[in-house]
Amino acid sequence: MSFFGVFTIVALVVPILFAVALIVGLRGAARLGKGGPWWTMAIAAGLITVPGLLALLVNVLGVSLVGGLPGSSSATQYLAVFLGVSPFAGAALFAIGFAMHGLKLARTAERIQELEQLTDAMTEEINRLDKGGRP
Repeated sequence: MSFFGVFTIVALVVPILFAVALIVGLRGAARLGKGGPWWTMAIAAGLITVPGLLALLVNVLGVSLVGGLPGSSSATQYLAVFLGVSPFAGAALFAIGFAMHGLKLARTAERIQELEQLTDAMTEEINRLDKGGRP
């Protein structure tokens, strides 16, 4: 198998694996609710994966972005810029959403700890009242 064949297989498999990983991660994150962090990461996942899959589709169809698409050349240039820039913008947006999601998880963990402390204090109070008798 030639280098081009190996590169083509890698170029086909990597975007699909990346898209599947992002979708699985988003489905797991949706269990906490589809708030701002989830939507931020979902939009970012789209910005990361859609251009890769579009580029893959263009590659499979054998259309060149430089001059093979019908229409004006400026439209193809805008498409090429979009396909090149949006994964980086998506990665930055995903990092922001991931940070917001982490902060939400930290607040949830703190609240769980507060409720556990409250439960322990209530248990101690009930045991104290049972030992001392009820008024």
